[in-house]
Formats: sequence, C-alpha cells, structure tokens
Amino acid sequence: MENPWLAEGEAKARIEACLVAASGEEEGGDAPKQCSDAYFTGCAEVGDWTTHAMNQCQGAALGYWEGVAKAREHAVFAIDDQRLTDYVEVSGIAWERYREARCQRFLLPMGTMYLQMYAACLTETAMERAADLADFLGDEPLIVPEPE
Repeated sequence: MENPWLAEGEAKARIEACLVAASGEEEGGDAPKQCSDAYFTGCAEVGDWTTHAMNQCQGAALGYWEGVAKAREHAVFAIDDQRLTDYVEVSGIAWERYREARCQRFLLPMGTMYLQMYAACLTETAMERAADLADFLGDEPLIVPEPE
C-alpha cells in the first residue's frame, strides 16, 4: 500500500496547515518543530513505523524545510542590500559546516535507526536556518537595512 503522506506536496500541505493552525494559538512553543514532528509521526504511523517508512517520512520533512530555507535565502537576496546578501552567503557557509559537524555524529555508529536520526538532525538544522532567515522577512522584520 502506498503511503498517502508521501504523495507529492503532502508534507508541505500538512506542515503548513499545522503552522497556520499554530499561529492562532496563544501558547508559545516551537511550532515549526512541533508541526514537523506531527507530520513525521502521522506519516510513520501510516507506514507501520518501519525503518523504511521513517526514513521516507523524515526525508519528506527534510525536503520541505530545506525548500523553505532556500526560498527565504532567495527572498533576502531579492531585498537587494549587499550587506544582507553578504550575510546570507557567509552565514550559509558557516551553517553548512555547523550542520555537517553536528549531524555527522549519526553516521558514525551502525544500526537501522541512525539514518533516520541523521535526517532528523538535518531537518532540525534546516528549520534553524529558515528561522534565522525569517528575521529579514515578514511584515515587521527583526533586522532591516538602514535607509541610505
């Protein structure tokens, strides 16, 4: 049986619907992580929690967050402020090194769960990158270029 949670665009639709629902709630929390985890859990459950299903489901969540981070990078570049462009480029290099150093620990041991744990770490760091880049975007960005 094909897992409907892995259909094209399904991770995006489910995670974004969760984020919209969470935006109306008063409680704080980490909505991106909670929504990503909720997607993974639902997807893995439909896949009977097999290692293969967990890898596929985490991979779908990873693909979503990497797409968000990449779209936000492009949006910051579109602001057309060289200081912001430089920041995104330099911080992107540092982020890739940090991500590699942080997540590669799950490639050292042997076992069926380590690939999923590695993908979960990559997902978490992609969420962090997306959150950092969001500081420049939105109706009231936290960081704005000064007028010239």
